[in-house]
Parts: sequence; C-alpha cells; structure tokens
Amino acid sequence: MQNVTELCRAYVGVVPEMKVDDATPTDKDLEVLKHIGMAIHAALYPANSNTGLSQDIIKTVAAR
Repeated sequence: MQNVTELCRAYVGVVPEMKVDDATPTDKDLEVLKHIGMAIHAALYPANSNTGLSQDIIKTVAAR
C-alpha cells in the first residue's frame, strides 16, 4: 500500500496546481492524472497489471 500512498500524494500535488492556474488544464497535466490513475489501479489490483508499473509512473510524475 506504500505505492498507493505515494501515488495519492502525487495526485494531490497536481490537482491544486490546476486549480490555481484557473485555466483549462494542459495536456501534460491531464496525461499525468491519467497515468496516476492507472498506477493506483495497478497498485490496488497487482494481479492484473505489470510489475513495476506503479514505480515507473511515480518516477515519471516526480520528474514533472
């Protein structure tokens, strides 16, 4: 569940930035949210996902 916690923190980090800008979200922001959602799903249902997917996405989001 550590992965889910990190992913939720990443999500919480992106959403307020989108609200502050008070503009249409950028394609990059929407793509990041999509990947975070996919990673959360993969972490919650590991039998249905690729091993390491969550960690790869966490690293990608952190580099944002």
